[in-house]
Amino acid sequence: MKLKIPINNQEELKNLIKIGIDEIYCGVLTDEWLKSYSNIASINRVERVKGNLRSYKELSEVVKNAHNFGVQVYLTLNALYTPSQQDILKKEVDGILKTDVDGFIICDLGMLSLLNSLNTGKRIHASTGLTMFNSQTVEFLRKRGVSRIVFPRALRGEEIAKLLNDNRDMEFEAFVMNGRCKNIDGFCTFQHGISDLDHSTLSSKLVYSGISHHLQEIFVKSPSFIRKHIMKFAGTQLCSTACSIDYQVDSDNGSLGLSSTDFIDNIFSCGGCYIHRMAKWKMTSVKIVGRSFPIQRKIKDALYIRRLIDRAEDGDLSDSDFKDHAQKLYKDIYKKPCEHKCYYYD
Repeated sequence: MKLKIPINNQEELKNLIKIGIDEIYCGVLTDEWLKSYSNIASINRVERVKGNLRSYKELSEVVKNAHNFGVQVYLTLNALYTPSQQDILKKEVDGILKTDVDGFIICDLGMLSLLNSLNTGKRIHASTGLTMFNSQTVEFLRKRGVSRIVFPRALRGEEIAKLLNDNRDMEFEAFVMNGRCKNIDGFCTFQHGISDLDHSTLSSKLVYSGISHHLQEIFVKSPSFIRKHIMKFAGTQLCSTACSIDYQVDSDNGSLGLSSTDFIDNIFSCGGCYIHRMAKWKMTSVKIVGRSFPIQRKIKDALYIRRLIDRAEDGDLSDSDFKDHAQKLYKDIYKKPCEHKCYYYD
């Protein structure tokens, strides 16, 4: 079972390769795209400039260095695009194809059609944003050249196991750390780029400072009412995602108020205990979320999941014993007990 990690610069790659990763994924936000559409309509759904590489020259260097260590590189083109964007998209793809990137992660059927028409020879992974829930969709995507599908976060373990068993000719990937949004990606219409945090004074001093990882840990461990007040005070300077702000959902049965703390509580969800089952089910790859996360967090996440994969593939533990092992390892690496914010439930 492969481990896929996000990066946003060359230095991160050097740090993470030492841990034993198999694949990386990243985005590129070029000056041309920013000039045409700004960060709000990012080409890959990460609107922070520092969450992306800045050119295809930089991507080419990342690919070259990753390949030297046997690590594959996948580029995210996982936004939804309009007809008016097709010309600039073709230019972007031309720039990508000048690199030796291994493949694309996409969620737009128009992008899938474009890549097929160009006969790129690159592997295509269907993002969680394409929302695959059944074998009919698997067959639809397989016939159109998709080689791997990322499971939606909303699926239960038994649903994942069935789809894996029924579609042995397809590669599958599942999230195991961070970003467990309560919404379904492909159906969500929240704007993820209210602001570019890289241009925020608060963000530049806190989110990307040397102490950012420690501040993040303190923030997450704070009581919910404190986090809520911090979010209200900082607003989009602290988080650029619309669902981090209090909002209300109206229906025929009345209104459901939702809080920014609902968003924050899901950021650091963990699927470590499920690694053992995923290995038995022959999952192709597991994926860590957090292209914009501090490198200290990425290193801990990669180390934790790498060790769990290696232990799971020994195959000598029951599900219950593996869960105990995963929770002990969590405490060893993160220096705190498991918080039971589980990615997957039975």
